[in-house]
Amino acid sequence: MNAVEVEPAALQSARVVSRGYWRASGRRFLRQPIAVSALVLLIALFVVGALAQRIARQVHGVVGSGAPHRNSILIRSVYASSHVVIRKAGKGYVLELGIGIATKLAADEHALRYRF
Repeated sequence: MNAVEVEPAALQSARVVSRGYWRASGRRFLRQPIAVSALVLLIALFVVGALAQRIARQVHGVVGSGAPHRNSILIRSVYASSHVVIRKAGKGYVLELGIGIATKLAADEHALRYRF
């Protein structure tokens, strides 16, 4: 048998299995580490955006409220630890809290009950 004569059984075993277009494209994409990390970041941003309402409810916040805010609470480290002030602001009020009193108020909702 010379190089020109090939048996049909040998041709059958040497058959190349064709991969699909999307599989080949996916393999090329996965070889690009920056592209894969960008895809992961993009998916993470979409997940956080989809869960924004639920996350905001966990911290008692509001997402995308069109209503004007009348009352607000300021917790700042520049205030003294026991700083508590209620002042009028526009049509509502602002409650200014120091870090120490805010921590107490988070643990016990009645911490300021008899102070005002």
